Amino acid sequence: MNVKQEGEAPDTALKITITPKIDGRLIVFELENSGRINTYFPNDRTPEGAAIVTAGQTVTLPEVALDDHSPSRRRSDHLRFCHS
Repeated sequence: MNVKQEGEAPDTALKITITPKIDGRLIVFELENSGRINTYFPNDRTPEGAAIVTAGQTVTLPEVALDDHSPSRRRSDHLRFCHS
């Protein structure tokens, strides 16, 4: 997983690129310290079937806007991905 911060506040965003090692369903989420889960992929704008990936396929998520009031959203190490 590659996470790159782009832009300057207030227009800062994350660009997330993932290349899975196995076939499956890709899910990218952030677990905040409060226990809140933010799902970045798939989301309500993701075309049906787009979360199904194959090994070696590079997936670039649409940019994820960062909320300047949430410190955890500024830290890419809070992002996790899984596929099943």
